[in-house]
Amino acid sequence: MRARGMTLVETLIALTVFVIITAALVTVLRGHLTMSGPLQMQADMIHDGRAALDIMLRELRHARSITSGERDSIQFIAYMPDGGPTPYPTVKYARRGRSLRRDYNGSGMQEVTLNVARVRFAYFNMEGNQVSPPITVANDQLVKRIEASISVTTADRRDTFHLTGSVVPRNIR
Repeated sequence: MRARGMTLVETLIALTVFVIITAALVTVLRGHLTMSGPLQMQADMIHDGRAALDIMLRELRHARSITSGERDSIQFIAYMPDGGPTPYPTVKYARRGRSLRRDYNGSGMQEVTLNVARVRFAYFNMEGNQVSPPITVANDQLVKRIEASISVTTADRRDTFHLTGSVVPRNIR
């Protein structure tokens, strides 16, 4: 018996099949990579917006009095017993340009998160009825719940996501 190798035709057929399979895999992987970039950008944007909203709601929970409550901004005095040298800091949240900004005790407006299309605040009394802004120290005792919402967009502004949360201020009497 004679040992027999592959002929040139068999080698070319095997090579052609290999090239076709490799090209198909490259096409699938390229499509996956093209798709995963925007999805990751959306996930990052939603994560950053949710983190900013959580920080804002946590501080609003400690509100002692609201000095200026509007539909698109809020300034309040918080009660922070473990807040260091200033147990009653003044905190302000507002949208400036395309970012949510926060001023903590007069330190200047610092950026909390980017790509913010809208910031809204709604104020509710004990019966659940909305209290119309402006909210000031004179009428802040009516406020028993604050609803905050942030609309964040992708950098290319194709997708917008709305994030909402509400909080009951502990220290407004």
